[in-house]
Amino acid sequence: MVRMTGRSVHIILLTVLIAIGSFATTLGSTSQDQTSSPVEYIIVGNCWEYAYEYDRYSDTIHYVGNITMRVAGEEQRVVSGEIANVFLVDLFGTGSISGDWFGNPVTGTLNLKGEDMRLHSNFSIVSEHMFWKEYMDYTTGTSNVTSNADITYEPALDDVIADTELAIGANFTSRSQMTIEQWMNDSTTNETQNAQNETSLTFTLVSQNLPVVTPAGSFLCDKYLVSFHTKENELNAMWYYSEKVGNYVKSEGAFSWIFSLVPIADLELRSYSYSTDNVPPKANAGEDQTVKMGDTVTLNGSASSDNVGIVTYNWTFADTNIVNLSGEVAHQVFASEGIYVINLTVSDGAGNSDWDTVNVTVEKKISSILGANAILIGGIVAVIVVAVAAVIFLRKRKGEKTPDTYESFVFTVPPK
Repeated sequence: MVRMTGRSVHIILLTVLIAIGSFATTLGSTSQDQTSSPVEYIIVGNCWEYAYEYDRYSDTIHYVGNITMRVAGEEQRVVSGEIANVFLVDLFGTGSISGDWFGNPVTGTLNLKGEDMRLHSNFSIVSEHMFWKEYMDYTTGTSNVTSNADITYEPALDDVIADTELAIGANFTSRSQMTIEQWMNDSTTNETQNAQNETSLTFTLVSQNLPVVTPAGSFLCDKYLVSFHTKENELNAMWYYSEKVGNYVKSEGAFSWIFSLVPIADLELRSYSYSTDNVPPKANAGEDQTVKMGDTVTLNGSASSDNVGIVTYNWTFADTNIVNLSGEVAHQVFASEGIYVINLTVSDGAGNSDWDTVNVTVEKKISSILGANAILIGGIVAVIVVAVAAVIFLRKRKGEKTPDTYESFVFTVPPK
C-alpha cells in the first residue's frame, strides 16, 4: 500500500498564512502623489476573491481552488497591552486535488477558513488564525489531514503597501511567532503533530507602474519582493499591488517549503468589490430661478464638488414628459407655466454619488402679437400727442398781437 505519510501531506499553510495574510491583504497605495491614507477608504464589506493553482509532490499532484478575503466587522481588541480599534477579516476557500502518487490515482478536496485581525489605523496584521481540512482518496486508501494554525506579529505586520511616498527599495520587516497543530488520520496512521517557530517577513518595493493582467482585469501595479524567513528556510516571491483594487492582484512564487511542510502557490485576482474612493461628492444645483414662458433656463452645477473629481452631471425633471439632461451646465426652455423641481445627480469615478434640487418658477409672458400691437399703439399715441401739441402751439401763435403789424395798420376808405 502506498500512502502519503507524515509531514509530506501538509498543504497550503503558507498559501493561507502568506498568500492570504499578505497577498490578499492591506488596502493602500504606494503612489508618490497620494494625498490621503488609503485606510480611510476601508469599509466593512470590502471583498477580494483569488484563484490559486499549483503542483506539488514532484509535480504529480495538482491543486486548484479559490481563496476569499472579506472585511467582516470592526471591534476593539487588546493589542500589545492596549485597547485598539481593529478590523476583523474573514478568510475562506475551497479547492480540489487530483493527480498521481507513485502510480496511484489521487482525488480529493480542500476546505479552509480563518480570521485576520488588523489595525484600524493602517490595516497592519496583528494576528491570524487558520483552520483547514484536506481529504484525499487514492487507490490503496484515504488520507485526512486537519490543521490549525495561529500566528501573531510583533510589531503588527506592516506590509508597506499602506505607506505613502515610498521610494524604490523601501522595505519593512516584522517578526512573528507561529504555532501549528495538525491531526492526521489515514489508512495506517492516526497522529497529532505540533510545531512552533519564529519567523520574519520582509516586503521590499522593487518597481512601480507595471502592467498586470488577471481574470479581474488589467492593472498598473507596484511590484514587491516578499521574503519569508525561518531558522531553516527562506522563501522568496513576487507580489503585485494595484491601487485601483486596493490590494495585491497577483503572486509569483517558487515551489519551496516552510518547516519542510508547505509550498507557496501562484495566485491571481478573480473578482473584487472595493473602491479607492468611498467619499461621495457634494451636489449643488444652484439657486432657485424665476423666468417667463419661452425663456431659456441655464442650469449650472459647477458649484458641486468632490475630493477627487466629478465625472457625470445628470439633470432630471418632469415637463410634458420626463426630461434628462447631462453636463455641468445644461439648458432648457419651458413652454408651460408652473414650478419645476429639477434634480441634479453628480457621480465621481468610483461610483459615489449625491443629489440636490433647484426650483424653477415659470410665469406667463405677454404674447408676441400683443407686444407688437402695444408698440404700434404706443407709436400712434406718441404721434397724436405730438400733433395735438403742434396744433395747440400754432393756434396760440395765431392769436398773439404783433406791434409791427397789427397796431400800426390803418385801413383807409377812398373818397367818393
